[in-house]
Amino acid sequence: MKKIPISFGYERTKRVAKSIYKKIEKVICPILDGEEIHFNATGFGHLIRKLKIRSRNEQKRRFRLIPFAKKIISESKTIEDYREKKMKKGKTVKEWALVSTFGSLTIKLIIRQVGKGNKHFYSIMQKDTKKSP
Repeated sequence: MKKIPISFGYERTKRVAKSIYKKIEKVICPILDGEEIHFNATGFGHLIRKLKIRSRNEQKRRFRLIPFAKKIISESKTIEDYREKKMKKGKTVKEWALVSTFGSLTIKLIIRQVGKGNKHFYSIMQKDTKKSP
């Protein structure tokens, strides 16, 4: 797993993270009955903005967690949380939260499915209060 050095600036961190992200494409998730989890523009875009653009520091923190995503999806043994909600257009949105620990670093990853579409990577964040992976 290629880690992104903390010393990288914002633009370089984003560029490296995007390169790693694009190479993943999809990952088999045993905890979700062996389904494929797709890595698309929606997931990467969510790292940059939620309802508004996230701060550069917040984006950089999330970008630096991308190298852990594949391992979290392929090796998680439990689902920490599951949510289901109806959207305005009548579609159901489902979200699964997977959590893995790497040494002192605990990472939460969100998988999302809109309607009957593919399950896809949606977000990644550090779960504990420390901010640097």
